[in-house]
Amino acid sequence: VVLHLQYRAPLAAPPLLRRFFLNGACAMTLFFVLSGVVLAYGYHRLRPHAPDIVAFYQARFARIYVPYALLHVLALGWFAPANAQELSAAIYINALSALGLQAWFPNAAMQGANGGTWSISVEFFFYALFPALLPCLAYLRRRWGTLRVAAYVSALSALIGFADYVFAN
Repeated sequence: VVLHLQYRAPLAAPPLLRRFFLNGACAMTLFFVLSGVVLAYGYHRLRPHAPDIVAFYQARFARIYVPYALLHVLALGWFAPANAQELSAAIYINALSALGLQAWFPNAAMQGANGGTWSISVEFFFYALFPALLPCLAYLRRRWGTLRVAAYVSALSALIGFADYVFAN
């Protein structure tokens, strides 16, 4: 939240604290890790059988895609194209968005309603991989234990976030 406030109404703060505020995007890493942990906890019994996988995707679709699509339909009123050139760009951007691919195309990621929904695109990618990742997680959990796997994943995400903070321009 502070990251977004810094762009609208910058807070008077010492340079180090201001730099910390501007690295708020690192919180998205934490969000994705926590989301993955909750999903893995809720679906740890998911087996690689077609009916189970189909049920998983149906649940994700109903929970995520329906409100996501509704948001985009509502946003079309605010981001209506004014001319033919804008219309072709809008069709391209909204097609990527409807498929959940906008985060993978940098020129489209922050256009129109996509600015606030790029993270859904990343979640869709994770959901696509999730059933394949569960057997790997089960293997690591058997070999190392749940707490150790969680500690390694947390340490890796913290290291990535810290490196971005330290080495950012």
